[in-house]
Amino acid sequence: KKLRAGAITEAQIRKSCYKILQTKEWCGLNHFKPISNENIWDDINGRSAVDINEKVIENSIVLLKNEGNGLDQLRDFSRKKALVMVGTNEDEEMELALSDYGEFTSFHLSTHADSIQRKVLDKKWAQLQVFDDVIFTWVNTSNKADRDFGVSKTLLNAIVQYPTKANKWVVMLANPYAYSDVKD
Repeated sequence: KKLRAGAITEAQIRKSCYKILQTKEWCGLNHFKPISNENIWDDINGRSAVDINEKVIENSIVLLKNEGNGLDQLRDFSRKKALVMVGTNEDEEMELALSDYGEFTSFHLSTHADSIQRKVLDKKWAQLQVFDDVIFTWVNTSNKADRDFGVSKTLLNAIVQYPTKANKWVVMLANPYAYSDVKD
């Protein structure tokens, strides 16, 4: 359509195609080798890929906001702390990771933010008012964009906007694009 409309010339198309072919050759992709797509998901996301992803995550944690020296206060063992985990009923691994900061009372939420979950969330807010520090974290997320990376945008926004006097953290063990629609 663009060619017929005169928005692009045949010479521009040839030049662009030539660049693509040069890049493929430079990358070694000019020797076609058919592969089986059977078990391709498992092959791409095997143990070595998981290890690499974990190493990248460990080395790329970013603190987006630390108002009022919240991290220093988190180290105060006399403060009451809550850990709200979204997407799991397992406590041990996350609590172990946070054990340097004291003991946490754990809460769990489903990954879905439907009307029933919203009622549960409202009850959780009431329970969380007694804590000095509240950490929200997502686990068992997805790397699929069409599934919002396993993070309910409604629930994430509700948590980000959760009204509290406590120090609040949102720890995302998920694709950073899951933050793309967060309203602060």
